[in-house]
Amino acid sequence: MTAKELPERLEQVVAEAFAELGQRKRSLLASNSASGRLRSGATVAGLVEELRAVADAAADSGFAAITVVMGNEGPRRRRAMAETLEKLIADRTELELDAIRRDVERQGVNAKLVDRFSPELRTALANKISAFADGWTAPAMKGWHERRPVRYAIVLLVVGAVVGAIATQAVEAIWALIVSGRG
Repeated sequence: MTAKELPERLEQVVAEAFAELGQRKRSLLASNSASGRLRSGATVAGLVEELRAVADAAADSGFAAITVVMGNEGPRRRRAMAETLEKLIADRTELELDAIRRDVERQGVNAKLVDRFSPELRTALANKISAFADGWTAPAMKGWHERRPVRYAIVLLVVGAVVGAIATQAVEAIWALIVSGRG
């Protein structure tokens, strides 16, 4: 995969992650219905939590794709791809929040409860992606010696030879002083 193909891959990653949300929502609704909590704030909180878990999984998968493709191309490119990922996930999250509002309204719960939980969801997602884009959670870039091992070896040889020559002259000078001081 190339950097040009990465936005398409990110779209695919986000779609795959969000594909499992429907099943997770149905499972939660069935569980809450069986326990008599279907028309409660617990259902809303649970649905938003499921959405957060799926959005986190989408972000993690997107980070992995960005890391594989971008490698050590630098923070500006990584930030651009992270912003693309953030927009894809944010757009999909808003669609899913609307769906959750409709789901809870059908259950007779005030849909405004969803709005109580959604700012935390948005903030957590933005912080996670920002941390990756800033390099806090992104893999560390390879050092100069890892990117150019032959040049690094040559530099080490030259520095070693210079240090060795200086050390040899220093030892000879010290030895000469010691020998001349005895005599």
